[in-house]
Amino acid sequence: MSRGAFWWLGIGLLMGTVVGCGTTVTYPSTTSDTGGTGGTGGIGGDGLGGAVGGTGGTGGGSVPSVCPDSTDGATALVEVPTLAGTAECIEATEVTRGQYETWLNQGGVPSGLPVACGFNTAYEPVADWPPGGVGLDRPVTHVDWCDALAYCLDKNRRLCGRIGGGSLSSDAANDASESEWFNACTHRGERIFPYGQSYEPTACNGTHQGLNGTADVASLLGCVDTTGEVFDLSGNVWEWEDSCAADAGPDDDCRIRGGAYNNGESNLACSANATANRSGSATNVGFRCCADPLTSSQ
Repeated sequence: MSRGAFWWLGIGLLMGTVVGCGTTVTYPSTTSDTGGTGGTGGIGGDGLGGAVGGTGGTGGGSVPSVCPDSTDGATALVEVPTLAGTAECIEATEVTRGQYETWLNQGGVPSGLPVACGFNTAYEPVADWPPGGVGLDRPVTHVDWCDALAYCLDKNRRLCGRIGGGSLSSDAANDASESEWFNACTHRGERIFPYGQSYEPTACNGTHQGLNGTADVASLLGCVDTTGEVFDLSGNVWEWEDSCAADAGPDDDCRIRGGAYNNGESNLACSANATANRSGSATNVGFRCCADPLTSSQ
């Protein structure tokens, strides 16, 4: 985290579209031969972005069947079907304050971070930290894009980006055949919200929930995807995605997804997204990790 890179994402601010795509980050891979065709405040702006859609093909080849085991206190990975007839693995919840604190205390910072993260010399959240035993099950916030990536890599995972690994291009933000995050939220492009087609004001932690702050992850049982295992893709906190407009450094625009506790209906849809500086952080921005499924031969 670069010191002083702290902003407030409030309603009416910073709703936009990413242009271009940064350098692909190289991740440890767990997939083999899968086949198929086919301190203050928060971010916002209430405008529904992008269309839900896409049609799938039929799967082929070696179809993944399980997700890698969760070790070292990492969140459980959930297998989610893709349009190609294969699968992706996404963490069941946003990374919590307790998990992030444990990681920092273990001193694990991976090698292989992109050059664009060269500015990042520390990984502690810039505000509301250390937890002091408070809110350990709430999502960690005040972390920048590079902090999130570092945590995921150290867990042998990746920041959610393109299905199969790598960075997601800007024009694929709401393409369920490309985006891991969007695919999981929409159930292969079929839903507007993770829980269904119609907005339910108190299903997730948005403005209508009335909490005016983060909630414990997975505490709102109605805020769940079709698998019944992936929580809070809508609301609670925006989530960093591996989709940046450039690879120059701290001022690159990177995508955040899913809305937060201070957002209303339009920013709680799966298609809602905004951009923020790679080095930025806020009280309503966190993250979760993704990974490749194992194949039957692994």
